[in-house]
Amino acid sequence: MFSLLSILTPGPFPSGPSQPLCAQDTDRAIPVLIIGILVFLPGFYHLRIAYFASQGYRGYSYDDIPDFDD
Repeated sequence: MFSLLSILTPGPFPSGPSQPLCAQDTDRAIPVLIIGILVFLPGFYHLRIAYFASQGYRGYSYDDIPDFDD
């Protein structure tokens, strides 16, 4: 859990005192945030299934992960 927080936390903070958070960057930040959420949710869903299957939880199997081969 700590490693997840350490990866996600530094993003919203400036990298130094010379780079404050600017309100003028919201025109770029909002589309990136929306795309990030749309990409994160399915990935987290499949990762959760894979984790539960690897830990042997009842009702979860690697076969539950959809195969996207067309």
